[in-house]
Amino acid sequence: MTPTTASSLCSFADIDPYTIGPKSEPLHPPPPRLLEGVAARGGRHEADLPAPFETPAFVEDLLIIHLRFPKRLSIRMDRWMHADSMPGDLVLIPRGQSCIWDGGGAGEALLLSLPSTLSEKTAAQETRRDPAQIDYMPRVGHADPFVHAIAQAILSELQTEGLFGMLYMESLLRTLAFHMLRNYAVFTPKPMAVKGPLPADALRQVCDYVHDHLSEEITLEALAAQVHLSPYHFARKFKEAIGLPPYQYVLHCRVEQAKMLLTAGKHSISEVAQEVGFASQSHLTRHIKNAYGVTPGALLPVGKNR
Repeated sequence: MTPTTASSLCSFADIDPYTIGPKSEPLHPPPPRLLEGVAARGGRHEADLPAPFETPAFVEDLLIIHLRFPKRLSIRMDRWMHADSMPGDLVLIPRGQSCIWDGGGAGEALLLSLPSTLSEKTAAQETRRDPAQIDYMPRVGHADPFVHAIAQAILSELQTEGLFGMLYMESLLRTLAFHMLRNYAVFTPKPMAVKGPLPADALRQVCDYVHDHLSEEITLEALAAQVHLSPYHFARKFKEAIGLPPYQYVLHCRVEQAKMLLTAGKHSISEVAQEVGFASQSHLTRHIKNAYGVTPGALLPVGKNR
């Protein structure tokens, strides 16, 4: 089987994978729009495959992370590939490659499309190689604990409808993209050298940007641009400088600002949640309780509606 021509490719984001192959149940609510058009689908099917089935060729590389249940898996691309897949194993389908699937046993997996824009931007920012040289080799039943851990974190965010915010999800996806480039691309990229910690003035500029944009979506790329670093290396240097990854620092700032607004008593709880950039009042409540052990209502001044 040879790769499909570009004219017959489709996007993974435009299909419902639960209608292909065995009947499956989604593991999370429909996800929001993700970084660079990444599509995420977590699903579970309880029975053996009734018969082999075919998936179309996609314009994106497709990554499938096995989450639960041992499973016998057979996939035909240019040839048949077989594996006794275990939780933590992955399947990597290069873009432009249709597949025939067969296997036995229940399955639970997270499917992620990796658009070329994500891979190319990551290569341009994190390596010295030409982004046009990116190409992935197919893998079936390959153990990768790091990818498995990221997949579990992504699934948790999808199931909680973005509890830690889009910046956290973006950090996960960029870390995953960099890991995939280093370990599964046909070339071995060399990370760009970044020497020394973030200077005090650069760190102050990033912190000022965060405080000025708390009510908005704050992306890792925007923070890195403040100090002219790639997102991957910025995240490492920022954590080295203050002891927290960027998403946790932003979350800390949002909780602190929320506490200040609540104790001032000039806004309702829902208004405060919106003002500091939480996705919902329930997310604000959860993070306030985690930080201070009380509900947002308990921080309102006496006489206010709690």
